[in-house]
Amino acid sequence: MPVVSFDECRSTNTEAVNLIKEGMKPPFAVVAKKQTNGRGRMARSWFSREGASICMSITACMPADSQLMASATVRAGISVCKALSSRLSCGLYLKWPNDLYSQSGLKVSGMLAEMVDVGGLYNIVFGIGINYDLSPVLSEVPAEISNSVADLRSLWSTPISFGEAQRIAANAVLEALLSRDMSMLGEFQKYDYLRGKRVDVALGCQRFCGTAEGINSLGNLIVRTDDGLARIVNSGEATLHKA
Repeated sequence: MPVVSFDECRSTNTEAVNLIKEGMKPPFAVVAKKQTNGRGRMARSWFSREGASICMSITACMPADSQLMASATVRAGISVCKALSSRLSCGLYLKWPNDLYSQSGLKVSGMLAEMVDVGGLYNIVFGIGINYDLSPVLSEVPAEISNSVADLRSLWSTPISFGEAQRIAANAVLEALLSRDMSMLGEFQKYDYLRGKRVDVALGCQRFCGTAEGINSLGNLIVRTDDGLARIVNSGEATLHKA
């Protein structure tokens, strides 16, 4: 897979989208030592520093299959979680749809997928930021997230180099995006951070609370509300309920 590298850029997703629109054909990866305007889900920013954070975007041309496209981000999250957990001999979990968390509820990785339609071809740009080793830059971590994040170094049982962690994650994303195997969604339950927990759901202008019950066959979150209704969440955000 070709790799386009930057010492610094605003966002690897932005660079990847621009490259596709300029004619570069997926699959390819965009990596950066540092992002100045890294983007996460729900328009959040992503903290990164050289050597402390893995910042990259993986691109692929998606088949014209609604089920594969709808489940792509969840399948990629499963693939990354499985690959890194196995290599590091540590417990990583998936907070739907695809953020990586430690068992204690600290965020390790954030992922953001965007679709780019060029000439009728659906290309996916899958951005992933991973906290690799924040210890040298703890003083720079924003106060609002300093108590809610973890890095690979603090969790691993088996050490891994920055480059290997980057390659493992990139290959895992690409494998999932190119796969037509929907059955891998069944593995979500092994890593499901929210299952059985009370969650608050923000879906557009809607807000509701319930208990997370895993995902359906398309990778959508199932939330059981207090009136017994199973609601399907295919976008938006689910967070742990705050009493």
